Amino acid sequence: MSRPFPMAPVREDPPEPEPTLTVLVSSRAGHPVPVVAGAVRLEKLALAHRFTVRQTYALAQGADRLVASVVVRMGGPDPLRAAWAAWVRKGEGWRFDEAAVVAPEPRVIGVRQLTKWVAAW
Repeated sequence: MSRPFPMAPVREDPPEPEPTLTVLVSSRAGHPVPVVAGAVRLEKLALAHRFTVRQTYALAQGADRLVASVVVRMGGPDPLRAAWAAWVRKGEGWRFDEAAVVAPEPRVIGVRQLTKWVAAW
């Protein structure tokens, strides 16, 4: 009867650390939120449909880059009526990054889908 060949235990490499960002400027600390046209339009639409809306801004330093973002957070009296959308600064201008909604199930969606979702409430 043959014995199985002895194998060394498999050694897994440790996971790569998550990149960290250091916030340099934040609207939560009183800095103004830059005007981003898409965020302003979304805020107006959400307010027209009785959402509470808050725009926030952050400028953060990563290991090799600066990251600027404007986020529109929306919520309503129903806890399932919540969503957010983010714009990031790329070079000279702002561009939509991503959006997510809570209802009917949590999911990431595009800005066009988000505006339809807001208008449907």
